[in-house]
Amino acid sequence: NNRIHSITSEIYNKSIVVLLLQNNEIVHLPECKEPQHVMSMLSEINISHNKLLILDHKLSIFARAERFDASHNNIALLAENISSMKQVKYLDLSHNELQDIPAGLSSCVKLNYVDLSYNKLTIVPLALTGTNRV
Repeated sequence: NNRIHSITSEIYNKSIVVLLLQNNEIVHLPECKEPQHVMSMLSEINISHNKLLILDHKLSIFARAERFDASHNNIALLAENISSMKQVKYLDLSHNELQDIPAGLSSCVKLNYVDLSYNKLTIVPLALTGTNRV
């Protein structure tokens, strides 16, 4: 519950386990100075209630996260590389502007909770059909 508008790449610290950035005014996630740098200890990230517009290739930085909450933003684009989030079990993308969900979501084999409510989806995303995991 701050008024943070932007964050720097220094936030991508390998020792962080839980990253809570909800209820701010963050518009985008910073580029990672070292692309091979993965937040290897991260289990949870909450960036809900911000002003994010896209979740792009930077998602791979959070590859180890088990809980990912980006609800209540303005996200209209979700990158195909969501498939890099192999450990994610809980994914909340509700209350955004999503019209489509990339097929890469089907690669998230541990996923057992997905909330896509209050988006602009008109069909059940193909990434979720034919699965009993969700």
